[in-house]
Amino acid sequence: FYLQRMAIPILENQAETLVTRGRPAEARRLAARVEALAAAVAARAGTYARGPGWPPRVRAWLADLLTRLGDVEAAARARAE
Repeated sequence: FYLQRMAIPILENQAETLVTRGRPAEARRLAARVEALAAAVAARAGTYARGPGWPPRVRAWLADLLTRLGDVEAAARARAE
């Protein structure tokens, strides 16, 4: 659980780097991994992972990344979840 939780910001940073370097397909793959990890952590962690800011922060980051990649529809879905 804790390793998964710690991996999320690391993968987010890697995805940001890939976007900056013009590698959107790889950034999207990492973003999908971040989303899956966040869901797994939230499902197993009870109150701790569902505390203020955890899943909403990941969704906001994902929506921002998708917007910068030009996928406005996917960004809107990420914000709405």
